[in-house]
Amino acid sequence: MKKFSLFIFYLFFVCLITCKAYASQLEQLYFTSLSINSHYEEIYNNPDDTVLGNPNGDVTLVEFFDYNCGYCKKSLSDMIRLMNHDSNLRVILKEYPILNQSSDDLARLSLASAQQGYYLDYHSELLNIKGGTTYERALSVAKKLGIDIDKLQIDSDNQTVRDTINSSKVLGFALGINGTPGYIIGDVSVGGAIGFDGLLEIIGYIRENGMHSMEKYIIDIASKGDLEAQKMISKYNIR
Repeated sequence: MKKFSLFIFYLFFVCLITCKAYASQLEQLYFTSLSINSHYEEIYNNPDDTVLGNPNGDVTLVEFFDYNCGYCKKSLSDMIRLMNHDSNLRVILKEYPILNQSSDDLARLSLASAQQGYYLDYHSELLNIKGGTTYERALSVAKKLGIDIDKLQIDSDNQTVRDTINSSKVLGFALGINGTPGYIIGDVSVGGAIGFDGLLEIIGYIRENGMHSMEKYIIDIASKGDLEAQKMISKYNIR
């Protein structure tokens, strides 16, 4: 197996500051992968999700984001760059408005803009606004893009739009995503603005190792003498 030092270092750094005392770092990474797999359809195949990039790509990057999140704003360029760089990357954007009521308003407007074919343009414009964004300013941005404002407001109150956002919140909480941006790639969950190189590293890792990459990693390091990994293989019957 190819060694991805940056990938593994980052995962263990995140786990070091978030893992519970009752489980080791490696166990927490493994449990997270199991949680992702148990919610696979909701994460990767929800028909109401916004899909960008290559819809038939061999690797899918899922981002949970909030329009009022400063780190999400900084990460927009990474996402655009990734899609331009990797023609075989599928991207799913999940509206995850957890900061305030304005975040929820913007998420609904953004999803509604898709019904007029403006999603990516509107999404980018909202994230490019410095600082927090109000409902009124979001409408102003929509108007400049040529979006029908009356239809946008009506569609943003659509129950399907609200259900899509609620489903993303339920899923995010179930997966332990407590901040934005939050990324799911394969069976790996990472939080924070880790940048283009960090995301590219994980995408490459998943592309090589598939959906059950964490199990393969544990097996690999166990074969090289890692005692904790060997115990986990026996304890959890990892194959």
